Amino acid sequence: MHRQIGPISRCLKFHSYNLINGRHATENGYFNIDVVRKDWAFKGVLISD
Repeated sequence: MHRQIGPISRCLKFHSYNLINGRHATENGYFNIDVVRKDWAFKGVLISD
């Protein structure tokens, strides 16, 4: 689920170290590119905790 919580959420997203389909969120190409960049049309910065 994605929801914006003000202006900062439009330019910055925090990743977690949790596993998504067997890969950590920070290294998960499907999540980073297909979901975040394409489905959500997010153009900002992705950073890890």
